[in-house]
Amino acid sequence: MPWNKLREELAQSDVISDFTLEESRAFVDLAVLVMMIDEQVTTDELEELSDQLAALPFEDAEEIERELGDQIAYARKTVDELLDDKDQIDSYIAETAAKIDGDDHRQHVLELLAVLAYSDEVDIQETDICHRVGKAFGFDEKRIEDALMDGALGRVGA
Repeated sequence: MPWNKLREELAQSDVISDFTLEESRAFVDLAVLVMMIDEQVTTDELEELSDQLAALPFEDAEEIERELGDQIAYARKTVDELLDDKDQIDSYIAETAAKIDGDDHRQHVLELLAVLAYSDEVDIQETDICHRVGKAFGFDEKRIEDALMDGALGRVGA
């Protein structure tokens, strides 16, 4: 699926548009972790994150900036401090994942994180974080692999 078609689908997603502010913030935290884990944030990743943020339940870019701008800065600082400590990363993932309610929301977040992870080149560290998020959501191995494959192929919500 072409990326521009995927972006259109994200913008029309009923799931992501139902996220609460807390879920939106948790999603941002996990997305920043996926982007930063390999210590190389690419233009493709930033563009994909921007598109995903636009699909969240906010009126416009100004409201996104107002509600999530500080969250993104905080997440970057926090993740930067965690990068060398696997145990702290797991705790961060567990605490953040717990803020996302419901099976549908969790499934959607995992697929979106996979889209983000695969938006540039495949990086084992990024897919590992997605896998660990899936575990924190309580998903079994098959469900995690299916969500990662769907996200990698651009089939969010398939």
